[in-house]
Amino acid sequence: MAAKDILTTLLDNVLALTIVLIILTSIINAFIRYRSRDKCLKDFSGFFVTLLLKNGKAIRGKMKLLSSSMELEYQQPEIQEQDGYCRNSYIMMNDELEADIQAIHRYHWDLTPKNKRLREKSIKRSYKPNLFRRTGRTMRNAVNTLRDAFNKSISLFFGQIGGKIAGGRATQELTSVGSSIVNVFGNTYEAVLEKYIGKKVIIEIVENGGKREYAGILKEYTARYLELLNVHYDFLYEIEIADFTGNYRNSQISIEKTSDSKLEIKNLKSSQISIISLKGSVKGTTFEKKIGKTLPAGETLLLPLDKADEIKDLKLILKQGRYIDMIAPRSLARVRYGGKKEKLSFKELIGIDDLSMPFKIKRMSN
Repeated sequence: MAAKDILTTLLDNVLALTIVLIILTSIINAFIRYRSRDKCLKDFSGFFVTLLLKNGKAIRGKMKLLSSSMELEYQQPEIQEQDGYCRNSYIMMNDELEADIQAIHRYHWDLTPKNKRLREKSIKRSYKPNLFRRTGRTMRNAVNTLRDAFNKSISLFFGQIGGKIAGGRATQELTSVGSSIVNVFGNTYEAVLEKYIGKKVIIEIVENGGKREYAGILKEYTARYLELLNVHYDFLYEIEIADFTGNYRNSQISIEKTSDSKLEIKNLKSSQISIISLKGSVKGTTFEKKIGKTLPAGETLLLPLDKADEIKDLKLILKQGRYIDMIAPRSLARVRYGGKKEKLSFKELIGIDDLSMPFKIKRMSN
């Protein structure tokens, strides 16, 4: 049967044509849903990230983003003693993401050479878009500005087609395809945020019942998330001094026990370190000695230890500011202040924090 004969048969058979249209529109809708992923989350897909939940839990793994869910693959499988099951990844559906996420962090020291190239390529697409990307973003913004007009026009257009071809029965299916296309090509457009793409801003995030500000470079925004680069973030570290004898040294810090019961701490890197406290126990009684000293690069601090021979489980608590990339849900975060409006150089945007992470992270600093 020729194609013309098939078309004639379909046009003469309203029910068959309606079924065909419904099947085709369902396939198109499924494909659109599969391809539609949040742009901010998409930038972190394939990278090793740390997912912070509102309940204080932190989950680390390689992020895989799908249209309806997100999966974090652990570096090593976790086996729980109580059930013996092996856990290879952590999965969250889209409704959980919006309800439970506090933030997503991408630490620069977790970046492999390949990840650094991918990050740089993503930044370049935003910072130096080619003509095709500039045109696409302009069209996307126009679609969002006139979203209602586009939706009404599409509804009218497909309504006429559905009415003429299938007696109105396929109108709803055809209209849903048009709306899906508008939603895919469109995105939230906010003029005040658009002008700060690639520039420094300060966001305000709800944390622990209060609010905290973070400074960084606005990379992208969507209806649900804000993505920032090179955010200054404070970490608390914990060094278990009782686990070693003699001298302790890594790429950032050296610690020596002196003969007169003191700890000699030296900062070996360019970034300053804050010495917060010493913790331990003496004869089963725990203690914490507040220090509150800042140790600039290259300088040394001497800390006396009372009853040094009796101290057990001695731990040194440090704080250090580092630069990370961050995604924050807009249900908790707002761009509160605009920074300098001049455009940053490409080198400033890349801004990799090349310091390693040798310490055990105790918790995120408040």
